[in-house]
Amino acid sequence: MSSQNAFLQNAIDFYQHLPIATILFAPSDEGECQVAWQNTAATQIFTSLELADYPLLKLELLDCLAKNKVCSFHFEFDETDGFGSFQCTAIPDGDQVLVQWIKQTKTLNSFNQSTSSTDAERLLKSLDIGLFEWHIDNDFIELNAKAERFLGRWNYAKGANFAALLESIDSNDQQAVKDAVEEHLSSRWPLNVTFSTTSEDGHRLWLNMTGFAEWEGDEPVRLYGSLVDVTDNFSMRQQLKHREMFIEQLIDALPISIFVKDSLGCYKFFNKYAETLSGKMKSQVIGRTDFEIFPPEEAFKRHQHDQNILQQGSLQLLERSYNLENKDIWVLVGSAPMEVRQNSGQLENWLLNFALDITERKHMEEDLKKERNKAEQAAKAKTDFLSVMSHEIRTPLNSVIGNAGLLLSEDLAEDIAKPIEMIKRSGEHLLYLINDILDFNRLEAGKVELEKSPFRLRQQVDTIMEMSMTNAKLKKLQLVSDIAEPLAEFYIGDEGRLRQILLNLVSNAIKFTEQGSVTITVENIERGVRFEITDTGIGIAESAIPKLFSEFSQADSSTSRKFGGSGLGLSICKKLVEAMGGNIGVQSQLNSGTTFWFELPLLPASDKDVASKQESTEDVAPKRALKVLVAEDNAANQFLIRAVLEKFGHQVKVVENGLLAYESVQQDDYDLVLMDMQMPEMDGLQSTQNIRMLEGSFANIPIIALTANTHESDYEAVMAAGMNDFITKPIHLPTLQKILAKWST
Repeated sequence: MSSQNAFLQNAIDFYQHLPIATILFAPSDEGECQVAWQNTAATQIFTSLELADYPLLKLELLDCLAKNKVCSFHFEFDETDGFGSFQCTAIPDGDQVLVQWIKQTKTLNSFNQSTSSTDAERLLKSLDIGLFEWHIDNDFIELNAKAERFLGRWNYAKGANFAALLESIDSNDQQAVKDAVEEHLSSRWPLNVTFSTTSEDGHRLWLNMTGFAEWEGDEPVRLYGSLVDVTDNFSMRQQLKHREMFIEQLIDALPISIFVKDSLGCYKFFNKYAETLSGKMKSQVIGRTDFEIFPPEEAFKRHQHDQNILQQGSLQLLERSYNLENKDIWVLVGSAPMEVRQNSGQLENWLLNFALDITERKHMEEDLKKERNKAEQAAKAKTDFLSVMSHEIRTPLNSVIGNAGLLLSEDLAEDIAKPIEMIKRSGEHLLYLINDILDFNRLEAGKVELEKSPFRLRQQVDTIMEMSMTNAKLKKLQLVSDIAEPLAEFYIGDEGRLRQILLNLVSNAIKFTEQGSVTITVENIERGVRFEITDTGIGIAESAIPKLFSEFSQADSSTSRKFGGSGLGLSICKKLVEAMGGNIGVQSQLNSGTTFWFELPLLPASDKDVASKQESTEDVAPKRALKVLVAEDNAANQFLIRAVLEKFGHQVKVVENGLLAYESVQQDDYDLVLMDMQMPEMDGLQSTQNIRMLEGSFANIPIIALTANTHESDYEAVMAAGMNDFITKPIHLPTLQKILAKWST
């Protein structure tokens, strides 16, 4: 046998006796990948290897075939005698794949030849593998052509020994290769080491060296080895390792506790903040369960929580407080199941847990809560103040306006009627300012409730014309309305608020116009109805327009001194228009006049709505004389209410407090009680509650509140006390007639 044939035969013997399972996979007649040949070591481990049982292994082999180049991958078998790692190599002809399974065992077995030399020869020639043989006794190494190309620095002229082999390896890896070979020769541990080198064409390669020694007695005489190019696989593994390290560093940098448990409750991942939050080091928890880390009671609770999450299969969030380093902190804790694919291809349900420090957010919430409470207390104090002031101002104002109205209903001489009219108008103006302030307070608090009932739009415009005509005539202004057709007779909306907006804008137009006219224009548009109030007055400077609708704002400081006003009217108009779903604006030119406009999404009322409205407005006055008990502590208001009721033909008894009212309803039969809210001895609310607790018909008498307060909370208090209705001061006579008619039936 020639030297070359002897080397080839030794290589064949290398695969024959290699204590590493080697299997040849090739396609079957059906096109499936199957075992075509295996050495004795493989037979010792696999009696029958079916790829159908290992889909991931099959995918790796098919990928290796598709690339038609050496592939390297890690695969584990949970066999009774250990785990295995496969190294794949593609055979160019025959679409075959040779696989080495490096068996991690310290015991070498004796092997018998189980395949023909012809098959092995063909196999070795087709492999893209470097082979070497080291004659240990005379320190001589023989390489095949592929091995020489792999080891670019190899030079027979410089010596063909083990030292030369090490020199052809990168210096950083020389010691690792030397240690692996010495370990194999001393303990017969399988030789398997990966190192870097520079190839013949100058490229850096990563090679995997495997081999086995031939022994004569207790002495190793030869070492047969193989070199497989695993550069692609190694680079990919390095990239993957670097990526994993980067991801782990990234997760460690997050201010979030993250840890993962497998299906058995064993910790698989534990980041830096998890260490901080738990007080446990990563090394203390990885690979362990809660039962190995925490006291039994706590461990059982954690286990139950994990099982509940896995069974429910959904994310769960909750907030918890912890004491960390003598400091109370709040965390948002989340747990969710996650599917993890194992090497066998099977999916397992693991558990992802995270905890986010929300202490700062909690503190902010507490601060906001405190600020909100302060704001609510301040708002309540303001509301209470306005309620008291409203009562104190409206009570005498009620007497002024009411008595002026009574006098004007008589046949008076013009020189007497005119001053009384001025008194009444001044009182109404003061009432208008008070209402502005109260309305602004309600709008600011978002507590204005809008009505939605049918009303005649033309009638509203006519009412505004009538109410404003006197002021216009006093200034010799022309007041004109221009209602464009088509326009529905009835619309659905809040007629009181619409009247308030129109009256405010028309009053402003008259106030700021010295000559010319004020025109109210109404037209139907696609989005509802558009209103315009145009005057020929002083106009507004362009710089002043942006702040017109702000609270307590007027065009300039001299405006309030010259024309008066609270500076709230336009702000209230804007808030009311927006509350009704509309928008408002202005066009003006200094010294040429102004047009205020607003658009409301008013819809025409249906016949049913109109019929319901008409029914509710019938019988606006009682059909008979009533016996009325009035509880009022203010003498001026006592006189006014008595005068009004007696003028309507009713019989009246007046008492000055709630206690006397409570006693009076038990002494006589009254049709109705008008009850003031704030009185000495006993207020109207307490008196009403006491009356409702009486037995017999006394308890059911209609009680109407007389109140100067128009806040929603006051209305709720009236209803809660058992009152039936209320009338605000100053008393509007038509409203009083309507209330009397409503509760006298």
